[in-house]
Amino acid sequence: MVRAVYYARADGLPDAAIDDLFTVAQAVFADASPMPLRAGVQSIHAMPQDPARLPDGICARLYQAMSPHVRAEAESLREAGAVVHFLSEVSGTTKRLEGMRVLTTRAREQTERLMALLRLHGAEPCVLPAIRYAPPEDRTSLEAAIREVTNCRYAVFTSATGVRSFLAEMRAAGHDAGRLGLRLYAVGPATAAAVAGEGLRSEALPVRQRAEGLAQLLRERAAPDERGLIVGPESSDTALLLSLQKNGLQVRPVAAYRTVSGVDQAAAAAVLEAPPPQAALFYSPSAVRGTLSALPQEFLRQGRIIAVGPTTAAALRESGLSPDAIATEPSDAAVVEALCDIVQHPKREEG
Repeated sequence: MVRAVYYARADGLPDAAIDDLFTVAQAVFADASPMPLRAGVQSIHAMPQDPARLPDGICARLYQAMSPHVRAEAESLREAGAVVHFLSEVSGTTKRLEGMRVLTTRAREQTERLMALLRLHGAEPCVLPAIRYAPPEDRTSLEAAIREVTNCRYAVFTSATGVRSFLAEMRAAGHDAGRLGLRLYAVGPATAAAVAGEGLRSEALPVRQRAEGLAQLLRERAAPDERGLIVGPESSDTALLLSLQKNGLQVRPVAAYRTVSGVDQAAAAAVLEAPPPQAALFYSPSAVRGTLSALPQEFLRQGRIIAVGPTTAAALRESGLSPDAIATEPSDAAVVEALCDIVQHPKREEG
């Protein structure tokens, strides 16, 4: 994952920017506890003693005055592989997207942190949700999982939306995930953050994101005689399920929601009336289809096109659009870094 640290002088940013900084830092990884900003606390997340132990995701540091100590800390983080941004200074590492109009196609409930990140880099987010989430059309697996959840020892979540949807169903059925002793696993920091947002905690994050990393983690931590659930969308990738079953684990898939493509036509018309965006960010094949149902390819080609990963990049190519860059990891931080990099070092993504 992209490990990013945002440094900001507490009295050097307007309140709106500090609020964005807090939004970015607060919800991306579950292993650090957010600290209040307005109570004399200088760090939004405590920095680890060993920079190499910086959690995957994003953290932020407020300081009252620049000092050799802060500079040395930032440099040690850079040496440990983190991307460091000084937001209170005018330099090549901040405001890299100054004035850029960036189209975001994520579902509306997933845009808060992304928009905060874009604003911190000086961009002007343009929100056009190309997908929405709805209850599953077939509730069979969901209802069976709710009935049998007391017999399960762990639940694996492949998305933040799956976390919110499944835990809401559990509460409606009178179940408390915390009291059941159900061990919760998340595919990555954003999903773990959704677990934390429900007042719960993920057991651990896989060293490698995606299905193979999570499969390795479960093989190490789950016993063959323990029952588990894999919670995600309808028509989800079966790679994780097959990998776990192949290794003898008793897991069953749960379709907690479905993804619906499409955009609000009035919102699309407003986007078309404005100048074309200078960049568009795509997070899923469904978002590609939904966006192209309302916006012409030529309109989008006038700006940079960033894909969250190979699957989304393939969907863009199949639709006649060539991505300028593909994020190194499926996270907001990586997507924004990919956009910043392509703006600074223009080169059309090949393949």
